[in-house]
Amino acid sequence: MLRAAADGIKARGKSDLGDKTLLDALVPATDAFEAELRAGRAGTVALARAAVVAREQADATSFLQARRGRASYTGERSIGSPDPGAVAVAVILERLSREWAARDDL
Repeated sequence: MLRAAADGIKARGKSDLGDKTLLDALVPATDAFEAELRAGRAGTVALARAAVVAREQADATSFLQARRGRASYTGERSIGSPDPGAVAVAVILERLSREWAARDDL
C-alpha cells in the first residue's frame, strides 16, 4: 500500500526523491518497513524503524532546494527548512508506531 501510494504520488506530481517532497520521507520509510518485515521482525518493530527513518529523512530535506510543489516557487529560500509533507509523514508514522506499540502492551 505504501509503495503504491509513493508510486502514485511520483506519477501525479512528476516528482521523485530529492525534489524536497513528502516522497523524501515516505520512500525511505517504506523501504525500511519492508526490510524489517523481510528480516522477520514484528510489525511493531518494523513500524518503529520506519518512523525513525521517516524523521531522519524529513529533517534531511532542510538541506534540499524544493523542486516541486508550492515550495518550489521560493527557490533557494526553501533551503534551511524541512519539507512540510515529509515532516507530516514522519509525524504520522511516529504516532502510528506509538499507538501500535501501546496496544501490543495490552
